[in-house]
Amino acid sequence: MYYSLDNFATAGTILTTITNSSTNYYVHNVTTATSSTQYYRVLAVNTEGSTSNYTAVQSDVPDGSGGLDTTAPYIPLASIASPTVGNTSANITFSTYTDSSLSIGELATSTVFYDSYSGSVPSTCPSSRVDTDTYTVNHSIYLTGLSPDTTYYYCVTAKDMTGNPSTATTATGGIFATIGGPVITNVTEREITNNSALIFWNTSTSSTSYVRYATTQGGVGTGTLDGNAIMVPVSDTPGIYQHQVGLTGLTTAQTYYFQVTSTDSAGNGTTDTNNGQYYSFVTLRDTSPPLITGTSTPVLAPDAAVIVWQTDEPATTRVDASTATEATYNKLGYYKSTDSLSIYHIATLSSATDNTYTSISAKNTLATSTPYVYRVTSIDAAGNPATTDGTFETPSSGSVVISVSVRAGDTKDTTPPSVSSVTVSDITPFSAVVKFSTDEDTDGFVKYGKDVTYGDVAGDDAWAKTHTIKLRGLTLGTEYHIKVASNDKAGNTGTSADQTFKTTFLSENLKDMANVENIEQFQKEIENAIESILPSLVPPFVTKPTIVDITESGAKVTFKSNIKAFPVVVFAEDGAFDETKENPYVGEVSDTTEKATSHELVLTGLKGNTKYHVQARAFSLPKVLGKSADVTFITKASKIAGSIVERKKDSFTVVWTTEEPTSSIVEFKDLKRGIAGRKTDDAKKKSHSMKIENLPSGTAYEVNLSGVTEQGNIAEAGSPLSVTTSTDTTPPTISGFKVDNALVPGRTDRIQTIVSWVTDEPSTSTAYYEEGAGTPGDTEELANKNEVLDSYVLNHSVILPSLKPGTIYRLKVTSTDDSGNEGSFGPRTVITPKQTESITDIIFKNFEDSFKFLQKI
Repeated sequence: MYYSLDNFATAGTILTTITNSSTNYYVHNVTTATSSTQYYRVLAVNTEGSTSNYTAVQSDVPDGSGGLDTTAPYIPLASIASPTVGNTSANITFSTYTDSSLSIGELATSTVFYDSYSGSVPSTCPSSRVDTDTYTVNHSIYLTGLSPDTTYYYCVTAKDMTGNPSTATTATGGIFATIGGPVITNVTEREITNNSALIFWNTSTSSTSYVRYATTQGGVGTGTLDGNAIMVPVSDTPGIYQHQVGLTGLTTAQTYYFQVTSTDSAGNGTTDTNNGQYYSFVTLRDTSPPLITGTSTPVLAPDAAVIVWQTDEPATTRVDASTATEATYNKLGYYKSTDSLSIYHIATLSSATDNTYTSISAKNTLATSTPYVYRVTSIDAAGNPATTDGTFETPSSGSVVISVSVRAGDTKDTTPPSVSSVTVSDITPFSAVVKFSTDEDTDGFVKYGKDVTYGDVAGDDAWAKTHTIKLRGLTLGTEYHIKVASNDKAGNTGTSADQTFKTTFLSENLKDMANVENIEQFQKEIENAIESILPSLVPPFVTKPTIVDITESGAKVTFKSNIKAFPVVVFAEDGAFDETKENPYVGEVSDTTEKATSHELVLTGLKGNTKYHVQARAFSLPKVLGKSADVTFITKASKIAGSIVERKKDSFTVVWTTEEPTSSIVEFKDLKRGIAGRKTDDAKKKSHSMKIENLPSGTAYEVNLSGVTEQGNIAEAGSPLSVTTSTDTTPPTISGFKVDNALVPGRTDRIQTIVSWVTDEPSTSTAYYEEGAGTPGDTEELANKNEVLDSYVLNHSVILPSLKPGTIYRLKVTSTDDSGNEGSFGPRTVITPKQTESITDIIFKNFEDSFKFLQKI
């Protein structure tokens, strides 16, 4: 989340980073009301490092005019829909409103209390609970880990953004019953390529395997369905049935969402939607260019040529050509079809095709009896180009050269090969060898399965008359049907009759070892048995690892496997990660002390602020290794160690360095008043210095340093700094004392006096005054005063509006700084000026004196 005070005219400042995707809010505390508009916007980054666009800018003015919400959300019972239930989960949905009118929805978090019961429904809410941190009007809460075929009751409650909790709904108002069917666990994806993926999961009973998938979450319900109706057998771990479905024909670098479904023999089906969020994976980006083969010029005319080739994947078609003497390919002609993709490519250089290197009217007409060089180019859907070069020479005038490839002989072979001598040998609990012969060179394939529908094929495409094919992945003690099919070079297919064999039990092999004479031979036989088992075993399912407790030099990796296994974590820095290698990782940690299903390994010795690739692995037996998808994380930047280098009564300066260029963020808090401040600089640098000013003296502060690296990683201080602004004990120095008087027009009984002075630091203004000269040594404060205490200034002026003219006054001024130090000047004695009488004043005064006797009548 970013915020700005200029509507993002600049990049803005990172306000916070939220790692929990379910949290959809953040409270920005603005400690002091302000008229400044605050602007906010958000972007998201997924685990693959892809970054979203910014959201629309939201703004507000935190001026303190908003009201306080004291009303709890209202949950109408009618809004609580009937839960959608599975065998181990249930989905509870309801809505929240501001009041019972249901006219306005209210954002709130939600809680569901639930428990199982038998008999009558309990009257009080249960204690087990699921909470959500997401604020919404329409709530959807998934309860997981439930028991199949069990009755549950539940209550719901909600809390709005100001913390008002609603009253829980009645316990008797909500009940549901889970269903039966296979219990699905450990759904995961692995062996992801640019166009395929394998989906694995476990069930509690033998059941079918289906995956429904789409490129959007909303499309999964009607998406592509893949899988089979074969009832999977129990694995080597009792009670666990392992499923796998391969998805093919996928689009490169595409996110896919999926759900899995298994149905047992009784028709009870279970679908796992990952609590309505669906599971997901991203196909790899295709970086391999097409393979170009079969480049030739089957038709050459005196002024034209046809060039053909094939690619192993759909790609575009293009030819560049020039005369052999120029050898720059594009000087003469250029041919490019539409951007449609194909594996078969035909390009013609002739008077019928335009040469777009010059103009639309020019043609690709070739010259007679001239050598040419050409380059064909094909680009696949992922943008990977492939090229190959060739030459040709146009024939003389009147000649046309057509090249064809034909089989020797005029009679087409229509006779299928004869298959004979089909035998099954080397039968073990998990494999068998099928041998057969043909009367001509053929390839060889064996169809096999538990009935005559077969379902699986093993084969050898080498041309030969004798064939040996090994069947792997069989189930011990099981009868299998086999049928051989061979194709000759003319495309004719010969087949054998159906026949059966039965795999042995492992105990039978052990009995055969009873006559082994020495322990070394016995051990070898056991190892051979295990070796035969390995190709038949499904590797452990490994969940996508979670990276927690990330520091600047380490991280903890947690994951799970569907069976007890030894954990392994491989890792590499982003710069050393090479996905073209069979093992693109360079580091490895493991724990082979004890097998488990929950795993936790710690990576140490990592570099700070560095992106790492991680893959989780697990194995129960050597060579049967389960692998997770690759995930990435960035270690935290090294802890910042700062120091205070300059401390004054109204400011301090903090300096620090970082290993990587970062922005500069200083957050400081007045420990006495609890007022916090923040100062930032978005410029990325390694050496940082920031001065915090306009502070009160003698005040203790807690200071936190941080910054954001160029990768978006937050560098923080290991611990806060403490600083106290210095205490000011020096009073302000007063100078420039001055008294100015102004006569009040029309008034002879008062005069307006302005007292002014200057101080060497900001301070308040007080002027004391009293009529009379006073007595020497008098220390009492003057009787009257005028003061300005709400501002600290350097130039002071105080108006005394009602002094008498022609009168002696004593004046004294004082100024107090923000530390309470008071400076004073005076007292000083001044005489206010007397107003001069005008001729009119004299006439009226004489008139008053002449007729004063009338006052006695």
